[in-house]
Amino acid sequence: MQRDISRRMGSCYSGVRSMREYLRETPETSFIFGQIFCGDNTRRGIIKSWNRETGKKEAIQEKKEIDFSSHLRGELIQGLSPVNLEWQTVRWICWDIDQKIAAEIFCSKLWIYDRTLFPFKSLNGRWHVYKFFNEWIDVNEAKKTAKKIEKDLIALGYEVDTSHTLPTGWSFDRMSSGSWIFLPYADKNVCYSPKGNPLNISQFIYRYKHREHPLIAGAVGMNEKQGGRPKVMFNACMYMHYNKVDTTPEELNFNLSKPISQKDLENAKGVEEYSEEYLNNNFNNYLSELCNDDMPFEKTKEEEKPKRKKGLTTYNFKDFCERKYPITKYYLYPFSSSESVNLGWSLPGVGKTLFTYDAYFHISQGQDFLGWKHNCPEDPPSVLYVEFEMSSKQLQDRALEIAERENFKYNPDNFHVATLGDQPNGQYRMLTTPEGREDVEVTAKEIFEKTGKKPTIVIDNIRFALGQFDEKEGKDWIPFVLWCAQMRSQGYSIVYLHHATNTGEKFSGSGYGNSNVNVEFMLRTPKDDEMHPDYDIDNYTQFVFQFKKMRENVVGAMTPFLIVTCKKTHKWFKFPILNKTERAIAQEIDANKTVDQIVNENKEKEGFSRANVFRVKKKIGVKLDEEKRSNY
Repeated sequence: MQRDISRRMGSCYSGVRSMREYLRETPETSFIFGQIFCGDNTRRGIIKSWNRETGKKEAIQEKKEIDFSSHLRGELIQGLSPVNLEWQTVRWICWDIDQKIAAEIFCSKLWIYDRTLFPFKSLNGRWHVYKFFNEWIDVNEAKKTAKKIEKDLIALGYEVDTSHTLPTGWSFDRMSSGSWIFLPYADKNVCYSPKGNPLNISQFIYRYKHREHPLIAGAVGMNEKQGGRPKVMFNACMYMHYNKVDTTPEELNFNLSKPISQKDLENAKGVEEYSEEYLNNNFNNYLSELCNDDMPFEKTKEEEKPKRKKGLTTYNFKDFCERKYPITKYYLYPFSSSESVNLGWSLPGVGKTLFTYDAYFHISQGQDFLGWKHNCPEDPPSVLYVEFEMSSKQLQDRALEIAERENFKYNPDNFHVATLGDQPNGQYRMLTTPEGREDVEVTAKEIFEKTGKKPTIVIDNIRFALGQFDEKEGKDWIPFVLWCAQMRSQGYSIVYLHHATNTGEKFSGSGYGNSNVNVEFMLRTPKDDEMHPDYDIDNYTQFVFQFKKMRENVVGAMTPFLIVTCKKTHKWFKFPILNKTERAIAQEIDANKTVDQIVNENKEKEGFSRANVFRVKKKIGVKLDEEKRSNY
């Protein structure tokens, strides 16, 4: 395979071609590009939508092989994982530098650190850095190399997105290649030279081919404004003279951004009187001439972070009305939605984990739940369930019950679980700390990269997640509440569970704890006369569900209802809450008796009025005709 790549690369530069041909996608360049960026040949990532002003992208992964031609033409921006599932190997690794740094600074410093690394602009104007191998490398060994270089880049002061250092997240058992990345050369995300010059695809391929010869690879893309091109060409010609390199001075000159004149080129080729010792003694100096090594590294941080202007970002009324903001997606209306903060609470042991875990699994799989219809069954959200209290085994048992119960083919990558026991040293970093919140953010980003969907993050429960804090003190809630709001503004949804006060009727803690939520719900144990008599406590769990707060004014949504789940089959049932008298009336209604029959036959019984019969009919969902409604 490698010999074929080299042969095709060589043909790419043979013969006479115009500059225009080098700049555009051709079958030849598409083939070579595909051989360079080879990896998972079973899946590709694509962009569904992209707001170039905000940089916000909606991406998905689909089971199709990447089409390099359409990618390079900019018709469909695509990405892939470097992991070849069949061979369990990679040919390249990659780092995501989450900074906007001037090209002449970043590329020069990267060249000084490691001349085999390739910097590319990302689609959002930040940086992706690649390292290519000459052969297929075991994925675990590649991961070690990637992590070592990652530490070096961080030590140099760069903000590396460690969750997206590739390869990562693969699973050969599940036939998953893990996280993927959008490939370059679909837009302005091109490779850059050590001096910070953008390279067209032909120049990139040439640099790739000669990446083990830095005097040649580093010269690619030089222009006349940077000076020293004849000297650089002379140094490269001297190197070619004493080393076996599959190129010519003419080819290298062509791959400068501004070739030198034919006269200067002939002068550069006159190297016979210079010895190999002379070349070796000056080799490092020649390499330093290929970058802007006089720029102090300390500038990098300053250049990367633009100073925030004073004042607020505003829009006049007309512009504000015309701005495009993400449309809220209601998954189970009105229970859950995109870009929201949600809170659920109850006394211990009522069933909030049982309910929430199952509810959000249904949401992640596009399934209806308890009469709430899923509005996005073809594109459900991903979910990250972070369990701070229960043991790993307890939660696994629950997962196995769900897997056995559900008779549909679920998508495992749409529901991720983190448990206390699986963390380093069996502990989380608390969400009261920046490090703890960053752990969740990094994991959420990983899921987003894998699925193309920003996950709903469920935190169970907040008392253990926040650690040593006083829930009665508003100031202790503020960092967490602000973080939830920030995550919501970035397109994530947050759901956190908490405990009730001793009475079970109120949220435990300061009002700050539930001050910024879109939806708040509570669970409680039903009273004796609220229990459904057909479901015994030995085989069924019953609890009352009630919305306590919602930003949307949904008629009838605040009415509490009874939830019943079978301990054996784990099926769910929903019923209106009826007292003893109402349940007796409901039995009469179920017997298909008219209102008059029910009232007349039960005159001696308390509560069997026409008004109550109609009220029960409404509760249990029996439609009322206009005549009966007018009487009610």
